[in-house]
Amino acid sequence: MSPLLLPLVMVGCKKATTPTDTTTGDTGTAAPDNLYPLPDDIDEIDFESAFIEAVRMMTTVTTQAPWKGHVAAIDRREVGCPDFWTDPFTIANQTVGSEDGVAWNDDCLTTSGLVYDGWIWWDSTVRNSGQADTYEGRTSEGSRRLEGKATVSTTDDITFEFVGEASDSLYRVQAVGYDRFVYSTRMDATVTGRDVFETDSPTPDGYRTDLVMSLTGGDVDNFEARGNVYTFYPQLQGRFDSIGVDMELQGPLGAGPDSCTLEPLGWIGLRDENAYWYDVVFLPRFQEDIVDIDYANDPLSICDGCGRLYVQGIEQEGREICIDFSFLFDGTVHLPEIEEYVLPWHSL
Repeated sequence: MSPLLLPLVMVGCKKATTPTDTTTGDTGTAAPDNLYPLPDDIDEIDFESAFIEAVRMMTTVTTQAPWKGHVAAIDRREVGCPDFWTDPFTIANQTVGSEDGVAWNDDCLTTSGLVYDGWIWWDSTVRNSGQADTYEGRTSEGSRRLEGKATVSTTDDITFEFVGEASDSLYRVQAVGYDRFVYSTRMDATVTGRDVFETDSPTPDGYRTDLVMSLTGGDVDNFEARGNVYTFYPQLQGRFDSIGVDMELQGPLGAGPDSCTLEPLGWIGLRDENAYWYDVVFLPRFQEDIVDIDYANDPLSICDGCGRLYVQGIEQEGREICIDFSFLFDGTVHLPEIEEYVLPWHSL
């Protein structure tokens, strides 16, 4: 696993080293079965449901979230608050923005009591061709990018906070009897605010993240995710506050005869409020990516839908976690509409 979760925002929360054979160390001496005492209630943790909930939560950590808050902030503006820019400008001796796109930069108060503090720069493109109700079909491509350090708030609440950068893209081909898509998202940001997250959201108080994720469907199913999500406090089952992941899963559509569709390549981990990491390791992905040596456990090479549980990097003998990832390809993961990639000039 990653040796450090979100190093820039979680100093001191060092993640355990990647799982290895615990029988010997580098010096050849015997290593203890557990370097850390196991939680007293480990047998009461429903790991299967926790990890399924974690993956579902993770699929909502996309650029769609900050873009939603950004659009709401633009909709609530007043003339002169905030000020808009179409050229680069300087913040704290650093040039931000671009000639390709639009930005707002201000510290102002609207008559309705909304405070805009900071700056946001964005750019987006959309291309469409063809008709979806024909056999030739319609091809749509959209991409957008958001950068900034801004807070939009009232005296009572933060409506939108964004610090960092985010981007995503959607490629979709729709025709009679055919629908193929490729959605990719990348964020390195802090995102909060009631205009972004509803009270029933999986992350109602937002998150910090460096997650990179993609989902493909229609003719070839594939899901890939790598990075971390930190939710400030245990928003996941009231126990876990962080997700770490490096995995790729081939879905049923387009799978080859040797593909494993029951479990991903890689691993996924959860961190609890006591900074304990619980990792489920599935099939090997890359030798240099997950561990620095070959997997020591032969069962990890079996395509059975189950992975081995590690606590603080120590393998837990006899503890296999079986997770059904099929929901990733059943159409419930929310994709943006191509029209959402447009913020027309006349709306500013």
